[in-house]
Amino acid sequence: EMPKLTDLDDYEEMMKGRQKELNSLKEMGTMSVVKRSEAVGKRTIQTRWADREKDGRVKSRLVLKDYNRCQGRTQPEMFSPTPSTLSLKTMLAASSHDRNNDPESNHITVSIDVHTAFLHADVDQDLFAEPPEPDEWYDAGLKEDEVWKLNKALYGYRKAPKLWHQHLVNVLESLNYHPLLTDPSCFRNDETNTNIFIHVDDGLMFGPKSEVLKLVELLSKQVLMRISGRMEKTGDKIYF
Repeated sequence: EMPKLTDLDDYEEMMKGRQKELNSLKEMGTMSVVKRSEAVGKRTIQTRWADREKDGRVKSRLVLKDYNRCQGRTQPEMFSPTPSTLSLKTMLAASSHDRNNDPESNHITVSIDVHTAFLHADVDQDLFAEPPEPDEWYDAGLKEDEVWKLNKALYGYRKAPKLWHQHLVNVLESLNYHPLLTDPSCFRNDETNTNIFIHVDDGLMFGPKSEVLKLVELLSKQVLMRISGRMEKTGDKIYF
């Protein structure tokens, strides 16, 4: 549960957390500061801070308040597809079969975690954001005649999951990995006998060790990610 700001005792840590978030967004090229006149007649969304304590520090997120739009209406085109449990079981079974029947290829399973996944995707329209209202703990520092112009899909944007998925599809297809007809969250490269299972910002890779590690290296050049687990032999475990 997200604690209220009044529950957080260390306001200095609060300011550090928020400044760290703004610095991270700047490094990712998430938004640019522009004159308010540029946003006239364009869609502008309010933002807010989401803060929580973790290991004695404050973790802050700047999020869009896009949840007030289109209340009560379902718009499927805004959401990212999610993989089925059947697809996961099928890939695990196939990987185990390949490992047992072709030991020389050294088949492995690797789990990955993508950092700030949504911030990799470009927004699909001119979109502007108002900074959070200044409070007694932190002021984002924009002038009255300035707003943010969004370049990336900031957290809270309703289309962010869909845009992230499409960005990932484009990246994987450039590496010759294509979505399955039966499940658009699963990708395969027939030439290397390698499969990828994606659930939002987490993934599993199955295939010959050399090909999987090559894929990790290539994918790391285009998205911020890390290996979170590895399964190479019977008895190994991955938490996904």
